[in-house]
Amino acid sequence: MYRSLQARELELNEVEIMYRSQQVKKNRFKSDWDNVEITTGVWMVADVPLPTMKKLFIYGTLELEDTRNYVINATYVFIHGGRLVAGFSEEEPFTHKLHFILQGNHLTPDIPLPDGPNMGSKVLGVFGGLDLHGVEREVTWTKLATTVVPGDSSIELAEETGWEVDDEIVVTTTSYETWQTETFVILEKTDKFNFKLNSSFQYSHIAKDHMLSDGSQEYTLAAEVGLLTRNIVIEGADYDDLFEESFGARVLVGKFNQGGEEFVGYARISNVQFKHTGQEGWTDFYDPRYSLAFLDAGEVTEESPSYVRSCSFHNGFNTAIGVFGTHGLEISDNVVHHVVGPGIVTWGEDTQIIHNLVTLVIFPGEYQDRSETENLMWNGGIEVEKARRPVLINNTVAGSERVGYKIKGELCDDSGTAWYGNEAHSTLHGVHIFGANQPGCSKVSNFFLWNSFDYAIYAQISSSLLVTGSKLVDNSAGVLALVKGPAALSHKTSEKFVEVRDSLMVGTSPSYDCQAATPEAAPFTSKHRSPNTGGISTVGFYFSVFMSGSNGAPFKPFHKVMSYPAISGISKLSGVTFADYGNACGSKHVPFIPNSASGDASHPIEVDSLRFVDVPEENYLFLPRPSLGLVNPSDCVDMDCDGMKKAMIRDLDGSMLGEAGTVIPDSAFEWDGDPRRGLGDYRIPRTMLTNPDGSRIPADQLAPNKGIYRGSGDCVWMSSWQAYKCNNLDHRMMIVESMDADTETRRVSPVALLS
Repeated sequence: MYRSLQARELELNEVEIMYRSQQVKKNRFKSDWDNVEITTGVWMVADVPLPTMKKLFIYGTLELEDTRNYVINATYVFIHGGRLVAGFSEEEPFTHKLHFILQGNHLTPDIPLPDGPNMGSKVLGVFGGLDLHGVEREVTWTKLATTVVPGDSSIELAEETGWEVDDEIVVTTTSYETWQTETFVILEKTDKFNFKLNSSFQYSHIAKDHMLSDGSQEYTLAAEVGLLTRNIVIEGADYDDLFEESFGARVLVGKFNQGGEEFVGYARISNVQFKHTGQEGWTDFYDPRYSLAFLDAGEVTEESPSYVRSCSFHNGFNTAIGVFGTHGLEISDNVVHHVVGPGIVTWGEDTQIIHNLVTLVIFPGEYQDRSETENLMWNGGIEVEKARRPVLINNTVAGSERVGYKIKGELCDDSGTAWYGNEAHSTLHGVHIFGANQPGCSKVSNFFLWNSFDYAIYAQISSSLLVTGSKLVDNSAGVLALVKGPAALSHKTSEKFVEVRDSLMVGTSPSYDCQAATPEAAPFTSKHRSPNTGGISTVGFYFSVFMSGSNGAPFKPFHKVMSYPAISGISKLSGVTFADYGNACGSKHVPFIPNSASGDASHPIEVDSLRFVDVPEENYLFLPRPSLGLVNPSDCVDMDCDGMKKAMIRDLDGSMLGEAGTVIPDSAFEWDGDPRRGLGDYRIPRTMLTNPDGSRIPADQLAPNKGIYRGSGDCVWMSSWQAYKCNNLDHRMMIVESMDADTETRRVSPVALLS
């Protein structure tokens, strides 16, 4: 002890070092509920039990000597330019037990800081240095090796973990239902991979490896298992209204100014357990009362080092980790279980989010039996859409009542990628790109998304979209993209596109559960269900929508179109494999379908290098009929809208149709048939049916063939598609645009051309 103290004394020059028990008691620690200060210039090494304190203010340094267990029980722990140390590094951790118990409730007074944040109460405020390094747990989370079913009380893990008896673990859901996440305590270690648990499973949790029938690709659907136990614990003290108020402890790392001096905090935190932390309801970026928040802590440097590694966040009442005004922070190998709102959120720069597990992400509008059906918050397990240059590697979000990842994507022209290995399952949306996007083109790369109740990838952005290197399995919908602008009334065009490249989409894997329960969150979001029609259950790719402006989501349904179609836009799929889109669970599953809510227009799709594995040809696609509900004065007036009647897929190399060609709809559906659809010979202008001498030309003579051009025997009607399969024809879409100022008030359609 004396050698290490001498070394520290040399580092601190003339500081006072107090380390003996009696001296500590005499000079610093008083009776319970007193206020305690560690004054500037003092390096105090505690080696005795600490009293319960109201305020612990650290202006100097408090080191907890690694010779015994400690409890720090206080209402406020305020590191005011000083330093608190329990373990100097990950290589020199604190090996005993350390338990922070932070007191307080809604009535506990806050501590607002001058020219800084409101530190609040029940708080560990870091405006100096914090070093908390618990005993290393080499593996913080892994996956199940074998499926468990209700009644089982043991598990087999996919890798050796080093976990021990009495460790608490969490097993993630693998269904649509977020709340099928379960926690256990290890009772017995059978061998390196097998453990007996303190209770039985209530739900099934799968662990299955699957390979496509042609052997070309494989994927694993398995529950994650995370370790919650650590030897250093930060806990919000229990009280009668703890769960009703959801007022837990918080750790705030930030800065403030006092007397012309700036105090900036840093925190190096590893192998620490956060339990009953976060204060529900305080979610503003300037007052983030999360379990752990970095607020205006600036750049991470050698002089101001910060990271969050191998920690667990368990049964929290708000977001686990938030990063604002902080740059270069590493967040790695953490386990986050039970958060209200986002799991991890960053607005900072160069945040590195690596190998974290986030599970049981609760939507605040349904927390504690609330029923806020018009709550417009769509929180994600990991949110980086407001960050600059974030890095996402090997993370998993497993069970979110709303979204897995909220992102704005990567830049498409980056030759490399900072994102790979990220997975999400058991969510409504796997990846959600809404509003924020990269300039020009946003890239979604290397995601594995499965069991998304609505969409694996949902995008509503103003840029182009590129999806590449991703696997989408057992999702109600694989990709739905809505691209905004330019507005049609501006008469501007663009080169915007939606492209999916080198990816796998699986409709129903061998693990697909026909009896899967509808998640509790679904009824509150019923208007946002994916727009499947015609008995279709799962869809790989929806025809992308290119529209003039926002559709008003999430107040309005995500898939709806509330503005004119944009003039230009195209979707491209290249190197995509579609597998297992057959007939299962009494429903049909298809790779392609238009968005039935886009009544006005369906922009074309071009495909090449597609592969279909265990997908019968009759299931390749489905083109719905136009909706009669849109034949009204507010939409398409007195005739069918064109969206479903002009949907087109161009196969550039024959990988879909056997040879190059086009899929076209039955544009003449109900011609001279159902009068409600407003389509027939009477739409042909009378002047076009009149000879110069005034005699009439029979319509069947002038236009004997109705609908889109189909050549002479070049097209085959595919009844299961409700479309024509055309070979040796190369169709294009022509846009007829009215440039007149009264384009909205003077109708010029339908347009007739005669050549």
